[in-house]
Amino acid sequence: MTRRRSVLIAALFFFTFAAPLAAAGDAARHGTGDNSTPRTSWKTVEDMSEAERARVDLRTDTPRDPQTPYLPAEAYPFQPPYTAEEMGYRSMEFSHVARWSHAMADVFGAITGSGYLHEGITLGFSHYVPDEDGVPGQLAAAPGDAYFRMMFFYTYPPEDHGLQDLWVLRR
Repeated sequence: MTRRRSVLIAALFFFTFAAPLAAAGDAARHGTGDNSTPRTSWKTVEDMSEAERARVDLRTDTPRDPQTPYLPAEAYPFQPPYTAEEMGYRSMEFSHVARWSHAMADVFGAITGSGYLHEGITLGFSHYVPDEDGVPGQLAAAPGDAYFRMMFFYTYPPEDHGLQDLWVLRR
């Protein structure tokens, strides 16, 4: 791919996706453009309704699992009210890579700190080791045990074609 073509693709990406998203985000942060009070996507505890506060446990010293002291004593997926720690574990359900065995084509782009757009395509084969899919399987693995084995084959850009990565994720 020529440099000119790369620049054209980057410009097309920017004007098609990045610029409209940035403008939409800016409008959401700063109201409707009529100098209104900036909107936020969060609330302080004082701003929460009684129903919202009933779903949150504000304690900082919660019971621990006797076998794995860095986990909460309550079994995953937890029940409300949730502590901040439990909400953190629940957010593990929304990762980039699914927590079950699968094959995937991953097309990605990343803008570096200097503004360079790095694009790539990989083919990935992922073996999820635990008997149970999802976060429960990962949390049930013993500390230090592998819970994911992944092999990635790079197909783009041309200078990366043929590169391979083997990842072994451990708990």
